[in-house]
Amino acid sequence: MWFLAAAFAAAPGNLAGTWVYAGGEPEIAARADVIESTAQTFNFAFRGMARSKLTKVAVHDETITIGGDDSAVRMVFRGDFDRESEGPSDGTPVELRGANVRFDLVPDRKLVITGESENGGKESTYELTPAGTLKVTHKVWSGMLSAPMVWTLSYARK
Repeated sequence: MWFLAAAFAAAPGNLAGTWVYAGGEPEIAARADVIESTAQTFNFAFRGMARSKLTKVAVHDETITIGGDDSAVRMVFRGDFDRESEGPSDGTPVELRGANVRFDLVPDRKLVITGESENGGKESTYELTPAGTLKVTHKVWSGMLSAPMVWTLSYARK
């Protein structure tokens, strides 16, 4: 049993390093479309406020740095909302900015970060592609949204 636990508590491996946004205008436009189409589902009187809040949730990071060791993942984000995050790589929940957050690492392939609060949640999947780029897919859900918001951004190794 300890063998299986050790496999899932490994360091970030191939995901480690600094990644720079490389998706260009098409991905930025697609993200903006997701924000706008979701904002349009709100009552006219609340659309502006909804659009503002949705834009804050759908952050665009210019760089992402992934690091850590055998027990934790550490991330530094620079862009729309500079921040740092850290948590156990085995999926043990931690409190982070008012949400229960889990870092689930599949060594050398994928990192899934899930945060949930009373208002909803966000799941971000960081996945290494065969081409060597980092594909980051975000999914946001809430009881206030008619459907989850989903968008993908691409990064190249710096």
